[in-house]
Amino acid sequence: MKAILTRWHFGKKATIGSLSIGNFSCQTLELPFRNNLQNVSCIPVGDYCSNRTISNRFGNTFEVMDVPNRSNILFHWGNFPKDTNGCILIGLNSMFMDGRMMIENSKAAFDKFMAELSEVEKFDLFIFDFNKG
Repeated sequence: MKAILTRWHFGKKATIGSLSIGNFSCQTLELPFRNNLQNVSCIPVGDYCSNRTISNRFGNTFEVMDVPNRSNILFHWGNFPKDTNGCILIGLNSMFMDGRMMIENSKAAFDKFMAELSEVEKFDLFIFDFNKG
């Protein structure tokens, strides 16, 4: 199974994208790219593998593997950039609120994501930036 994450909004505090895998699609929120630094940056564009894992905080989820100099990059719920330390947040839609980018209905999106992947132990993840520049 292959997931595609297309990043399309590049703000000073948040990166917004769309994730598609199987019959599921959602919006994503990540931190801006800051040289792939742990906890403060989204990961570089490229091909990765995501493995099922158990997080102490988020329970059953998936971790993005083999990111240079990085670890513990999870898919999980959250609404604002403050809710991620370099992980990929998923939500049903994205919007501006009080001048800040956010995603909505994140827990519902996460539950649908995990339901779509209920029989999957790992998947390929391709990340690219759309019209960055």
